[in-house]
Amino acid sequence: MNDSDNNNNNVTVYAAGAFPASRTQLTNPVTIAASNGQSVSVSFETGMMAGQIAGQLSKDLAPLGMSATASNVLELSGIADGLVEFKLFGNNLAGQQISTTVVNSSHAGLVDQINSFSNSTGITAHLTGDAGVILEHTDAGDITLKDLNLNSGVAILVNQLNQFGDRLLTTFQDLFG
Repeated sequence: MNDSDNNNNNVTVYAAGAFPASRTQLTNPVTIAASNGQSVSVSFETGMMAGQIAGQLSKDLAPLGMSATASNVLELSGIADGLVEFKLFGNNLAGQQISTTVVNSSHAGLVDQINSFSNSTGITAHLTGDAGVILEHTDAGDITLKDLNLNSGVAILVNQLNQFGDRLLTTFQDLFG
């Protein structure tokens, strides 16, 4: 798989390579000030993911009447007919093997197979109205597709979505098998 435009974003594409050795860290506390003059300083532990950061913010900002949420939602589109295989990683340390054949542009089998592992990965899949698949990590953790095999030879297009379903990248990332 290749990240065709080499943009630095959190849509990460892996082939047979190793997982990242480190994450971007918040090294200093974040201070939030309310209009009434109250403020709260929030510190984060090394290695916290977006969902954990949102939880910490909500806990520490509760006295100010504030909370935070986080999400990680990916859109997969352009999935051609043929064999689609990959290892899916979310909360799980060992990849869940996904292997299905797309026929007549139906991605229902792919969605069903991804959802069969939701308890271990924390990732759910949904069909989109325009022949795509949405992957959502329930606590904003990573979504990783590794060892992609596409029998069709046609790349899968990937984009990250915000909480409203709007695409965050101006161009899709190409995933090649």
